[in-house]
Amino acid sequence: MRRAWLVVVLTVAGGLALAVGSQARLSHAALKCGPGYARRSVRVPERKHGRLVRRHHKIVYMRVQRCLKVAKRKAPTTTPQPIPGASGNPVTTPAGTTTTTSTSTTTTTPPPAPPSKASPCSTPIPGNTLQLGQTYTVAGEDTFTKDAPVGSFAQGSVPDASYLTPIYTGDHGMGWSAYPDGWPSSYTAPNVAAYEPSTVVSVHDGVLDFYLHDDANGTPVGADLSPWPGGTDYQTYGAYSFCEKVTPPSQLTDFYEASLLWPQNATDGECAESDFPETYSSTNGGSLDSGDIYAFAHYGAWSAQSGCPSTTRSQDSWNTPIDLSQWHVFTQEWGPGYRSYYIDGEHVYTTTTQVWSQPERWQIQMEPSPSSQVQKTGGSGHVYISWVWIGTSG
Repeated sequence: MRRAWLVVVLTVAGGLALAVGSQARLSHAALKCGPGYARRSVRVPERKHGRLVRRHHKIVYMRVQRCLKVAKRKAPTTTPQPIPGASGNPVTTPAGTTTTTSTSTTTTTPPPAPPSKASPCSTPIPGNTLQLGQTYTVAGEDTFTKDAPVGSFAQGSVPDASYLTPIYTGDHGMGWSAYPDGWPSSYTAPNVAAYEPSTVVSVHDGVLDFYLHDDANGTPVGADLSPWPGGTDYQTYGAYSFCEKVTPPSQLTDFYEASLLWPQNATDGECAESDFPETYSSTNGGSLDSGDIYAFAHYGAWSAQSGCPSTTRSQDSWNTPIDLSQWHVFTQEWGPGYRSYYIDGEHVYTTTTQVWSQPERWQIQMEPSPSSQVQKTGGSGHVYISWVWIGTSG
């Protein structure tokens, strides 16, 4: 649904976005960088509606102005970590003292103090098998007992997602890749960074931690991670499950979750995308404080000759109110001719409309929300994931 919503937004604001984007590229003064950052011209893939633009099967590149770090700070011996549900952002200073910054203050270091060593999610990770519509055998899993400090998920620059490789290997041997710093997302302009895994993502005390905050320029940044079960991030059919908690949702108006299954060819997305959980809202486009969870199953009359034609694209959807400040298990099941969705082990929705049947990858995605384009509240918070499990029916 976030793809369809984006079409509406861009149709209304397309002319302004293009004009502003052109001025930003022509005027160096249009981009102001914060302390420790310098303006640089960088070469990035051109995107339309959040997808790569290709001509004659080749990626089209463009030059944009970005604020890049001029020096990399050495990570402390003990990485500061957050307390789920705590207010403010305590950080350890170089002198070893502790200070507290308000949630509206930009910081690139997550706050200290970890959660309990015990798994915070009351629902245990599935074992070797998971019984849903059929029986799935574990293909990859992670319980996040292998720590990775802030900065561990800094992904080198790559032209598109097909060049990504794992940069972290979890406690059960499953690799993880991340969209690099500076990539735009569905709801950001082409020259505005949406992802900054180098300051957002860490692993500590049994959780994968997305610390959602503003960058040095006051722009909300998130991260988009893909697990690699069995040495690859793609498989056809399977079960995809994780246990998640958001804290505090009330401070995350500028951030959005759209975890999804996505095909190998980005141009097929509108015929293949399956979003769950997605924090969509019909009133403002949605954010992590919306209080609703959606499932969207995109489909269309795809063929090898015509791809995914715009005339046949549509989607099935389902939604429910939910308290994201509590731990919940979200599960997608994808099989021949159906997609099913589960919350805390309970089946909530199934669609059988033109279900995609080719390989897809799972993306656990936290990004700037549609509403962040006008609100810029300065809020920050965390999305914690205590375990991830991927099953295969093969």
